[in-house]
Amino acid sequence: MTFSENSRLKYPDSDTPIWRYVGYPQFNWILQTRQLHFHQAADQKDPYEGGIPKAVEEKYREAEETKFSFDEYKEVAEHSREITFLNCWHINDGESAGMWDLYGRSNRSIAIESTVGNLDEALETRTAYPIGAGHIRYADYDSSWEELDQWSKKALNEVVFQDSINFKDLFHLKRDSFRHEREFRIYGYFSEYLDNELFEMEQLRDYEPPLGIEESDNYSIYDTVPDGNGFNVDIDVDQMVEKVHVAPDAPGWVVDSVKATLSNAYDLNMSCSDVQSSDLYEDPWENQ
Repeated sequence: MTFSENSRLKYPDSDTPIWRYVGYPQFNWILQTRQLHFHQAADQKDPYEGGIPKAVEEKYREAEETKFSFDEYKEVAEHSREITFLNCWHINDGESAGMWDLYGRSNRSIAIESTVGNLDEALETRTAYPIGAGHIRYADYDSSWEELDQWSKKALNEVVFQDSINFKDLFHLKRDSFRHEREFRIYGYFSEYLDNELFEMEQLRDYEPPLGIEESDNYSIYDTVPDGNGFNVDIDVDQMVEKVHVAPDAPGWVVDSVKATLSNAYDLNMSCSDVQSSDLYEDPWENQ
């Protein structure tokens, strides 16, 4: 298994359906290169990615005994954004009109349908990078603990307020404003770089690799953060993709083009039968 359950957080079942909405050029790039792109957390659109909710700060500052000060903790969390790289999916049993609107704005967009288990197997043994995974919890980042709703308290209790604060777990948490995304993400977290290069705090010396991955010669790349704002990971495309959905307002030639690509290029096992045009906006009255 490439990624496994974080013992602190409940993990989705392997048959959980997940979707990735992309433009046709990006979809074609995935087929051609057989790779997924992981984007740096610090370069994400949401500036709160990997950030610390107000209630967490208050609780931490109120604690009588902590391993290090909150200012130190905040500094580590800030640098964690630079050494964490994300690839994001949407959890849903079917298509999402909201996701088509947000991430499939073009009528040439594609939705890749997969499952958590298929994505895991598609990554297995194909990368030297340690890959973590999990679904996102959502919470109010601006309110004190007393002002939080029950759902935010549940999310913070699950993700943050456990035996100790784990920096990578902050990437399992996002603001309530993004709850509609129902996100499942996979990520690379290069904590060895954090330990050895950015900080000399003794408390971080025994920091564990993400999600139980053991350090070994197989993960020598683990000591180096990728250059730039992202990196690419090899993927078994046939294993990853269950179906390909074309945007609901796409012209017929886009569907034909996707089918021709799968049939004639890249030496893939997928075929025309794996491609379908979205029927999200079909008129239910037309044939009555």
